[in-house]
Amino acid sequence: MRKENSNQFADDLRQMRADARELARQQEELLKKLNGNTDSGARKSLSDAPQTEELLHQLDRQKERMTNLVEHATQLSQQAEEPEPLLSRQLYDSVRKFSQDNLNNVRQTQ
Repeated sequence: MRKENSNQFADDLRQMRADARELARQQEELLKKLNGNTDSGARKSLSDAPQTEELLHQLDRQKERMTNLVEHATQLSQQAEEPEPLLSRQLYDSVRKFSQDNLNNVRQTQ
């Protein structure tokens, strides 16, 4: 049973890692697009509004996916607390550090 739990935790961690990498890739793309919009010229036109609106919508979706990933990691940390205390502690520390770093990144992006 412990091996089964361990395999499930490993699968969950692999999936979360893949999700985090995908989110990071998409975040880089969004930042490039946002920087492209702000660097493209000093004058902004009304035709830029739909593009900016779409980028803001994508940013909101990205934030929602990130929140879901952090919640999943928190739940996994709680589930692993008894059977895998080291995993639980490492996940908790990672989530805490990420939350602090993410808050700083969100402020900088805004």
